[in-house]
Amino acid sequence: MSCLRAVQLALLFALLGLFLSPQPVAAAEADTSYDEDDEPDDGDEPEDDSDDPDEDLEDFGEGERTKRARPARKKKQRAPREVVKGAYAKINIGPIFWLPPISDFTSTSGTEMDFSFGYDIVDLLGFTLSAEASLFQTVTNGDGVSVELPFASPIQGDFRVIGGVVSVRPAVNFGGRKVKRVSLGLNVGGGAGTSPDLIDLDNNPNALSRVAAGPYQAVMQQGVLGIVAAGPSIEYYTKLAHFSVGLDVDFDIIIGGPVIAMGLATNLFVKYTF
Repeated sequence: MSCLRAVQLALLFALLGLFLSPQPVAAAEADTSYDEDDEPDDGDEPEDDSDDPDEDLEDFGEGERTKRARPARKKKQRAPREVVKGAYAKINIGPIFWLPPISDFTSTSGTEMDFSFGYDIVDLLGFTLSAEASLFQTVTNGDGVSVELPFASPIQGDFRVIGGVVSVRPAVNFGGRKVKRVSLGLNVGGGAGTSPDLIDLDNNPNALSRVAAGPYQAVMQQGVLGIVAAGPSIEYYTKLAHFSVGLDVDFDIIIGGPVIAMGLATNLFVKYTF
């Protein structure tokens, strides 16, 4: 009887201890931590190509959010231009062919050289408008005896014209849909120049005096000369983006003195655009 009573008392104390002890909080409800292994890997996350500038938000547990900054995007680099337009420098050189009446006093052909600086005012894919200023010089042999006159030509030695011209060049561009490398244009300009005396006609025994030469005295070699130039031009933009080459064909009219000089200049050029 005493053993049974002892067992009953032990069970009673065990039940009392169970009810009086504090209840533990459920781990599933209270534990908001997470293992490091549960954190997503950046390398496995697919790229987000959306344009939304907001930061990504991810949840880890109830009521807790962790911010994750979007990685910086690389800026797109602008592709280099294959045909460059803008300010440029150009050099021309080639023959000039004189027409009558100036060819009666000079050789029918000479040499012309130009140094030009310009700017492409309008730069469209299919159209370009440029303004250009040129310094030029022509050199032609003078005839010792005129073919048409019964006396020595007043032009002795070289016949030189030095001057400057300002011109505009509208041009149409041809080629591909995105890059047009061929340009066909028209040069129209005008300016002034001079033709210096290379010998003293009054004191040279091989030439008649200015008075004896009459209305043909000095021909172009006096005062300021007016210059008009116009003609077609073709240009090709090379694979070297800043360089182009081409051909200028100009019909030149030089006005001064009793004779008008007309010539056809066909000059090759090389151009560098800055």
